[in-house]
Amino acid sequence: MTIPDISKAVGKSEATVYRHLKEMMRKGLVTRRESRKKGYWDILS
Repeated sequence: MTIPDISKAVGKSEATVYRHLKEMMRKGLVTRRESRKKGYWDILS
């Protein structure tokens, strides 16, 4: 999923979604795929 996709789905701003994704990445819960502009996030289980 992309940040705009997640933002629309949860009804929060893209900045808020990005901030939470960075924290989740730090904790090892998600990973970033591909480039910064055209990439997407994977949720790890």
